Amino acid sequence: MKQNYEILMEVKNLKKFYTLKSGKLFDRKLRYARAVNDITFNIYKGEVLGVVGESGCGKSTLGRTLIQMDSPTDGEIIYKNQDITKIPEKDFKKYKKEMQMIFQDPFASLNPRHRVGTALEEVFKIHTDLNHEERKEEVTRLLKEVGLKAEHYNSYPHQFSGGQRQRIGISRAIALNPELIICDEAISALDVSIQAQVLNILNVIQDKYDLTYLFITHDLAVAKHFCDRIMVMYLGHIMEMCSTEELFQNTMHPYTISLLMSAPRPNVKKEREQIILEGEVPSLVNPPKGCPFNTRCPKAKDICFEKVPEYREISKGHYISCHYPVEDGKLK
Repeated sequence: MKQNYEILMEVKNLKKFYTLKSGKLFDRKLRYARAVNDITFNIYKGEVLGVVGESGCGKSTLGRTLIQMDSPTDGEIIYKNQDITKIPEKDFKKYKKEMQMIFQDPFASLNPRHRVGTALEEVFKIHTDLNHEERKEEVTRLLKEVGLKAEHYNSYPHQFSGGQRQRIGISRAIALNPELIICDEAISALDVSIQAQVLNILNVIQDKYDLTYLFITHDLAVAKHFCDRIMVMYLGHIMEMCSTEELFQNTMHPYTISLLMSAPRPNVKKEREQIILEGEVPSLVNPPKGCPFNTRCPKAKDICFEKVPEYREISKGHYISCHYPVEDGKLK
């Protein structure tokens, strides 16, 4: 893993709302699920930016929106000085080559009726002028790149284990030499031993192809091992964002502390006042007024129920959205 400070992508005030039907025949009032709610951050070239949070916090929606699998409701996504949200779909093909995704369920992303070689060749059919023999040669190279064999070209998806299928997903993602890869819970469905193998492959190909990862995960231990920086999301908002080392040594948001405390052996160096989360994540359709975490935060005060906290840089590279940040492990 490596990190520099050349910005690959700038995200400004990004929103992704889904319009919901009321279910009532004569009720035309529109409701929205605010999956990503006005967030701003940068992705630096060559880094691994982790995105963590509970289920339903907007992690996957964020990943899909960044590469335009879902169109944003509002905001800017500036990639190489171009706001890609303004690019017509017919002109977006060249950007699709540079931004790819590795999915959580590799089997669902493969056509069970197609041999693996055929599935991988489709990428080159769409985006290149290679002939069949050249495409086959490229596919064979990709399979070997992720630890599979040339003869796997003629195998079907059901003939592979989960770890092998994810390797196929990785080979498809790197086929066109992208700049940015979104890893959407890419290892969560795998056994722990296989997870380590897949992470090692991701490390190797990152160095070889100079890749940048947005690594979506619910596993803080994996994020600590694999990511350069970590973004903590809750209810479509960024709660805290900083380097991985800073997050584990100087946690400042009550929600982040609760995640660390709930993770097995987080190995936080400083003692922290423990926060036990109660209740469920509020609805994205009817979020609480003020701080989105106020319904579950044991230290919430009046202002937390009235005003959304400003997302601000509290120390160099350490961003937080909280009226009462934690200092020295003590909630005030």
